[in-house]
Amino acid sequence: MFELTAVLLRNLFRGPATRRYPHTVREPFPRTRGELENEIGRCTFCGLCVRRCPSRCLEVDPAAGVWRWDPFACIYCGVCVEACPVRCLSQKETGRRPATARETVLLQGTPRRRGGAQGKGGAGEEAGPEPS
Repeated sequence: MFELTAVLLRNLFRGPATRRYPHTVREPFPRTRGELENEIGRCTFCGLCVRRCPSRCLEVDPAAGVWRWDPFACIYCGVCVEACPVRCLSQKETGRRPATARETVLLQGTPRRRGGAQGKGGAGEEAGPEPS
């Protein structure tokens, strides 16, 4: 009984163990994973982030250069950020603001062409005669 009374009195006069919410604008906890960002100018639309995402909240259309993110399906795990080969994905330290309607983030970029040899015997083009 004495231990219970001691714990009760200690908790009664000690400060709170948690932070008040929303007392003031609060600083994020260290290493917080927040809203996803994409530097669309650097994105190669490889689709590796889509294949690694456990919640399937990302879509990539490499032909059109479209990157789509559904923040309501995202679990903010950061797996897509770690998988990105060009490091164009990152996460803010702050989360998203509350929303009244479901929305997706759609970014339009310029798809990069692979192979470097554009217009040399590709599909839809006729190759000229071989030089002799």
